[in-house]
Amino acid sequence: MKRHFVAALLAMALPALPMPARAELPRATGTAANPADLETLANFFMPGELLTATLIGSCETVYRTKLSANAGDVKLEHDLPGVHDKMVEAVSASCRRDIPGFIAAHQAAIKADWTRMVRPADIARLAAMMAPSAKEANEHKVEFRQGDTAEQAVNRLGGPTPAEEARLLRAQQAFARTPGGVGLLNQVVAYQSKINAQLTDGTLDGLMPMLKAAFAAGRHAANVYARSKGYGDVYDE
Repeated sequence: MKRHFVAALLAMALPALPMPARAELPRATGTAANPADLETLANFFMPGELLTATLIGSCETVYRTKLSANAGDVKLEHDLPGVHDKMVEAVSASCRRDIPGFIAAHQAAIKADWTRMVRPADIARLAAMMAPSAKEANEHKVEFRQGDTAEQAVNRLGGPTPAEEARLLRAQQAFARTPGGVGLLNQVVAYQSKINAQLTDGTLDGLMPMLKAAFAAGRHAANVYARSKGYGDVYDE
């Protein structure tokens, strides 16, 4: 099953359901939602463990793959053996430092959005429906192999199984038959589509600056290593 690297991370998107003629979404109230329910919603829309593992794998294995495919970087490693290791170490350290906070911030925004958008009772209903899918998504393991591109690694993951997709569809259909269910499901579809689009085109707040900072750390590490061997800087910073 061929999927874009980042879009595959959130492959649990619900198919759009028809909006009934008189569907109305209940308004949020001041009552606090259950934190565990909000955590479930956050992991449904942005599976924290899966996304963290995929981004870190990209910073390490995929970054090395890019270095090995670029003629200038290949020549640099030939002239200055070990420089690629230093670069990957620096990029890895930057990503491992910043990615957990990046994921946490976006999951916090998801919780705030849904707290504002719907009633706590409906957050609880949605969480009950979403919980198995959120758990399944985070249980999928991304295996990065030497020489992998990001797409190769995620395509190996494969996304939800037919059984998982069938279970989610049954849960959707049952939810749609409950009061206000169709309206809430369509709200879920619209929200997930927005996140998927932002991940796919790189416009999710903070994603590209975080990755650019990691790659800058790699270039800096290369320069430090070159200087330690008696050479000048090998990359512009």
